Amino acid sequence: MLLLEDFWTDPQFTTAELRQAAPISPDASRYALQLLAPTLTNTSFRRYQPEDLDRNPSTGIAGREATKCNVLVRDVLLLRGASLPRGLRATQQIHFFERQNTWTREHAPEAVLAASHGELVVGGWLNPAAKMDGTGPSSHVFIVHPDSSAGGGMLVFQAGRHNMTRSPLYTAVQSLPCWFWIHTS
Repeated sequence: MLLLEDFWTDPQFTTAELRQAAPISPDASRYALQLLAPTLTNTSFRRYQPEDLDRNPSTGIAGREATKCNVLVRDVLLLRGASLPRGLRATQQIHFFERQNTWTREHAPEAVLAASHGELVVGGWLNPAAKMDGTGPSSHVFIVHPDSSAGGGMLVFQAGRHNMTRSPLYTAVQSLPCWFWIHTS
């Protein structure tokens, strides 16, 4: 039997093999997030933990952080059967969603409604200083949680400076302008 841990350590696994490891349930969005939530909050599991790129070894002073929002979004998409090329940073993922006919950009209310009906919804903030080749400052991507509601607001599932399994959008991105894409097939 194939385990999720095998997928994370072997880059050769395909979406079909991942589905064997984590069959999609009728409530696929919640199921995918439930599978990944323990690894997101477990600091000993490094896949989604931020990395300090510039820590000075002699002083211990922290530098720039490399966060893993793009990795988490790709893992959730694979669990849900959606494709996303490997190795794309958040900025590149945002441009990918914009160019694909299997993703439709919507406003926040439509994104909340779609997520609450179990549709796959990705949100993102495009850093105006980010470069398309993935260099420079990064943007940010996250999953709109299926427990979002019009009355209760948008909840997000994200890896970043702070990993969150079910937090209000404002906690994740403050007042940054976000875009939302709903997977249409």
